[in-house]
Amino acid sequence: MKKWTGYKNTAIIVILTVVIFSYVTSITQATSQFQKQLDMIKEVYELISEYHINNIDPDALAQGAIKGMLEVTGDDYTTFFTNEEFNSFKDDLDGNFTGIGIYVEEKNGVILVQAPIPNSPADKVGIKSGDIIIAVDNTELAGKSIEEAADLIRGQEGTLVKLTIKREQQLITFEVERAKISLPIVESKMLTDDIGYLKLYTFGNQSPEKFKTHLQQLRDSGMKKLILDLRGNPGGYLDSVLEIAKNFIEKGPIVYVQDKSQKERELGIENGNSWDLPMVVLINKGSASAAEILAGALQDYKKGIIIGERSFGKGTVQTLVPLENGGYLKLTVNEYFTPNKNKMNGIGVKPDIEVLQPDLQLSTAILSLTEDKQFRPTLGQEWIKVADKNLISLRKLIEYIGGEINWDPKLREIVIKFEDETLKLQTDSNPDTTIINGSTYLETTKIKELFPQIIIMDDGEKITIFYP
Repeated sequence: MKKWTGYKNTAIIVILTVVIFSYVTSITQATSQFQKQLDMIKEVYELISEYHINNIDPDALAQGAIKGMLEVTGDDYTTFFTNEEFNSFKDDLDGNFTGIGIYVEEKNGVILVQAPIPNSPADKVGIKSGDIIIAVDNTELAGKSIEEAADLIRGQEGTLVKLTIKREQQLITFEVERAKISLPIVESKMLTDDIGYLKLYTFGNQSPEKFKTHLQQLRDSGMKKLILDLRGNPGGYLDSVLEIAKNFIEKGPIVYVQDKSQKERELGIENGNSWDLPMVVLINKGSASAAEILAGALQDYKKGIIIGERSFGKGTVQTLVPLENGGYLKLTVNEYFTPNKNKMNGIGVKPDIEVLQPDLQLSTAILSLTEDKQFRPTLGQEWIKVADKNLISLRKLIEYIGGEINWDPKLREIVIKFEDETLKLQTDSNPDTTIINGSTYLETTKIKELFPQIIIMDDGEKITIFYP
């Protein structure tokens, strides 16, 4: 039996295993009340099997009874696998399967696309995060489990599957060709002369070794600062989290787990390494379970700045139990908490710097690690506050980003040359510009509109501007 914290994700479902739990149940030890309940279930089963007008398959009836019990738990993560479903489950664990390449979750009774796998068939046809899958090949998914939806989406390589997607208030139909999907584990590269980037896709069996290898390669390439990208990482083996944490934390608790009786246990590490380089950890709503454990630990130990959006909030641990008569039960047995005992389930990890726009998250991470390349205007000089508006000296800004700024007295306009483009700003009666002592100031919201490449961070006490 294995413990896992992977959230409900059919593209990649990973087991977290650290402690083997022993569950010993025997009908002979059952209370008389429990025996009565079993007898009642058996009686209903036999009556339906013998007399119902429809010829009900006995296996389907038994599985329906099991799934009915699971529904009573109110826990989407406690599920029953048939042997066929478990085989698909094992394929997912290996990171190799045939499908269209999407991470999905079951939320509020619908099947939601958490994210398409980069360069997968789903990604190439335009399926996006947040899309709701209404139907697969004209079979509506209302009332179906995530496993049933996965079975409909999967099929032989090269065959087509039609997905009806609800995006906002619009229905869209996609025809997607199924293909073999191989999920990466770790990727890394140098972004600048001293900033390394490491993307961890999952906490699999091979992840700790590959992570350590990639981290050393970045060091060998001159890395002095690190961006650890956990966005879209759905979880993995708990022992993999602990091993990877050793790259940053010498010793101490990484996670606390609590059972139904509120009994608490510490899961920690020893003989880890001390990390003293600046680091940013990127997370988003697709960062779940094991990814949240690592992000929460790094945040609590103050090993790095967390940037992005609040994570998924999957803070429970499941045990996988093989059943004597076939099938498997994935049973929620623990809730976990960060080293500072912060609750994770239903809450997630709150980033230190919230950046909701995905295409700005990496740039913001680079910004936070490149103080020498930042422009921090001085309040009262390059930066002036008027009411609730922040005004920045236009000339100082353009000089910082390497542009050219001139004044055209005939047309009474400012001419800006920047990245092979020419921008012109009228100053007379222009609500976006303010003239103070002969200098032109521009509101920060207008700067973002004119120069989308520029990142502006305002923490209330200072403004930091970065041009990647």
